Amino acid sequence: MLAVVGHDEGMARARKVIIAVALAVFVVAAALWLVFLRRQGVDRADKWVTIVGFFVSTAVGLAGLAVAWPTWRQSGVPGTPPSSRAAVAAPGAVVVVGDNVAGVATDVAGVASVTAGGGTTGVAPVSGLHAAGPGSVVVGGDSRAPITTRFRGPGTAS
Repeated sequence: MLAVVGHDEGMARARKVIIAVALAVFVVAAALWLVFLRRQGVDRADKWVTIVGFFVSTAVGLAGLAVAWPTWRQSGVPGTPPSSRAAVAAPGAVVVVGDNVAGVATDVAGVASVTAGGGTTGVAPVSGLHAAGPGSVVVGGDSRAPITTRFRGPGTAS
């Protein structure tokens, strides 16, 4: 009888087979490497391990750089975490220290006046974020979500 395997089950099974084969190849290669080194003697084995170790460590280092490259490119300035110094100086003002991925919505009503920069959205420098005006939004990282600001004060339409 023919068994029908779902796509996810087939992929999981294939992944397990690939991992098992890779592990078996690694174990056999390590055993052959140890046999080879044992036959070389201590002095020559030391030289072989130094030479091969250089190339293996170089390959692992390059692989690590290849994995880290996309993250490094997204962060803007490497090694500079978003500042924890943030100030909100008005009602309804919002400061997002890192990236805005969930969206920001402000709704300010009944404020008599709007100070300079109030009711605006923008991206400020990472250090010392400050949202000064009512309904202002400051994002210290990337804004990947919508930002909406609604200001209703004296003399404005609701």
